[in-house]
Amino acid sequence: MPTVKNVKYKIIRTRNTESTLNEENSCRASMIIRLNKGQLIRQISDCEISYHDRNMIAGIRYGVLGMRCGEIRELTIPPHLAYGELGVPDLIPPDSVLKVQVKVKQIIG
Repeated sequence: MPTVKNVKYKIIRTRNTESTLNEENSCRASMIIRLNKGQLIRQISDCEISYHDRNMIAGIRYGVLGMRCGEIRELTIPPHLAYGELGVPDLIPPDSVLKVQVKVKQIIG
């Protein structure tokens, strides 16, 4: 499985468009976030992901680098690039690996 900055990914669907997501642009995307064992955490139908946005977990910001518009990836995000040893009380246990399916809808910039 390939990696981008310690985030493993599997391409579910690819597109042959010219532009790719990099550290200088952002994208509109949808996401399904699950624990490694499959428990659904959250579905997001529309959000903006930017490499420089510190409100988005690092594993997602890193994992979308190189994606093309219309591409779908499944990211496997280690705890240190997600919620770490603290987790999120009553939602994400400490040291959890996350599985995130991301679809890039539009590349901005």
